[in-house]
Amino acid sequence: MSAATIATRALAPYAAGNRNTGNLYEIVFALTALRRMGLSDTDWDALSPLFATIRTYNYKFTDAVATAVRTATPPGTGLTLDGHAVTDIRNVTQDDADGGTGDFVFVLANGTERSISVEEGAPQRTGAIHKCLSNPTCRRLGATPAMVDEFKAIAAAAVDEFKAEMTGRYGADPAAWPARTKSTAQNRAVAAVATRTADHFNSLDAATRAAHLRDLLRSDGTGTGASPADYLALVKKDTWTVKLWSWGDLRINPADYVLRRKGDYVEFTHETTGHVIGKTQIKFNNGVYKRQADGTWKTSSLTSSWNGGFCLTDCFALTPVAL
Repeated sequence: MSAATIATRALAPYAAGNRNTGNLYEIVFALTALRRMGLSDTDWDALSPLFATIRTYNYKFTDAVATAVRTATPPGTGLTLDGHAVTDIRNVTQDDADGGTGDFVFVLANGTERSISVEEGAPQRTGAIHKCLSNPTCRRLGATPAMVDEFKAIAAAAVDEFKAEMTGRYGADPAAWPARTKSTAQNRAVAAVATRTADHFNSLDAATRAAHLRDLLRSDGTGTGASPADYLALVKKDTWTVKLWSWGDLRINPADYVLRRKGDYVEFTHETTGHVIGKTQIKFNNGVYKRQADGTWKTSSLTSSWNGGFCLTDCFALTPVAL
């Protein structure tokens, strides 16, 4: 199969209506890999209509970005992984049942497949790699149905407090209230939910805590097993350089960790050493009380879309691999 054919199939999902601009880094990774596989300048030019369609959904995939990737990676004579030639690339970014949390699956000449998760970023100076593996709901940190109802009641109460606070500061007209502003009502609601979440999580037995942590780490035995994917690719913003790591087994015992509240975060902390491997931000999904596109005002969820991230180099064995 030619690199041009593989490119058309691998990039097609980004021309199908997905407006997630974070997909830019997946596109850059795919094009870098395809160039290594032999995607020629002629092939690249033939992809111009596809690129134009992608840009209607992802404005960050500019001509400048495409040109930078094209210039940085001249056409190669083949791409290998695990000592075998990569013969095909399958895009699985929207299918967690295929390739775990991987965004692409590389098909190798020996018939095996390897999943690759793509993220924007670069290692810190210490070598540490941080990544958001999921945006969990409160249930994934152990909240019961009764707690979900409790958190919804807290969010509802925060609306009245928020209205009174904004009226006192900016007047009774909601149109005059700043679109983004911290409030005592928001802080109080988040603190109550964060404290309740940590206390309940820590009351669970070690096996149950471990199961929740493994789920958040995407290391629950589904997909590719112990790790979220077979490989991790980081794309550095602006330079568009790509680095690859082989994603190994867990380095930690999830049963050793509890939650400690720190501000509006709950941190996964080693029960004995106090070492923090990750944290989840407790937050309203879109503010305590916001004006919607249709002109109505409403509160957003305080039980979902929490921001969670981990230090992957603390949690997993990661080995640099040449791409």
